[in-house]
Amino acid sequence: MYNSYYADTAEKNCFLLGPQIDSDIISQGALRLFVPKYRYESRLLDKIYDDYIEEEGLTKEEQDKKETAYYLNMQNEYHDVSLNGKPIEVKFMRMNYPNTDQNGLIGYVDLAEESPGRKELKIIKKLGEENTREWTIPFQYVKK
Repeated sequence: MYNSYYADTAEKNCFLLGPQIDSDIISQGALRLFVPKYRYESRLLDKIYDDYIEEEGLTKEEQDKKETAYYLNMQNEYHDVSLNGKPIEVKFMRMNYPNTDQNGLIGYVDLAEESPGRKELKIIKKLGEENTREWTIPFQYVKK
């Protein structure tokens, strides 16, 4: 178990080498998950995904929205998240994480239907066969 997995015990402004949740004890019905995005990932993604192709007839604002949605969807596709071995869908949003000033993705895991007890959140970042990264973050869920 690494302190950096938990925002409440990690050193402030410490560069994250993996995902982070708020605490090792979660008492709310949702869990916040931050997954940092590193500069080298863009090069790897260029080999896996096609570049965005602009659509004709759109305003710059419409084009920017479509391009942002395209890249966000791509980033959602290369992250797998599971809770206690069961795949779950997490809709990520881009974020500059204030705790570390790192660019990345933030998403929320619904725990409302979960029973209290020890849980494991597993995050897999798929950046090609040779560049897959995997983290398992244990936490205790205590319903209020």
